[in-house]
Amino acid sequence: MPSADLLIPFFLASAVFACVPGPGMFYAAAQTLAAGRKAGWWSALGFHIAGLGHIAAAAFGVSALLAAVPALFTAMKLVGAAYLIWLGVRYLRGGRSSVPAPRRTPAPTALKALRDSVVVEALNPKSALFHLAFLPQFTDPAAGLPI
Repeated sequence: MPSADLLIPFFLASAVFACVPGPGMFYAAAQTLAAGRKAGWWSALGFHIAGLGHIAAAAFGVSALLAAVPALFTAMKLVGAAYLIWLGVRYLRGGRSSVPAPRRTPAPTALKALRDSVVVEALNPKSALFHLAFLPQFTDPAAGLPI
């Protein structure tokens, strides 16, 4: 079992990060407003499932790989930045649409909300980089089971 020197700061930092709203919380709120409480809960579950994927990647050494190969880390940051720029440009171009009246689309189903939230969180470069940078700080490489 990890020592208190690792566990106490980990739990304190995790509690602070859990209380800070982020894009996932806003997405789940939007799903709740659009499709109801059930879709909101499924959306929140999707974000947690994708977050576990980021945690597993950090636990299995992706952080060490990025530290050992700085060019890979730089490439990951550039791809993430390009993705965010693409989203922004797409948003700006879509905002100036000349369509007279948008059609009302049916509310998404709960399982669609789950699937979409998993995809949104799994492809979120900020979230991936956060997990890969945050979790390794609380490992002890000298331990038999450092994770």
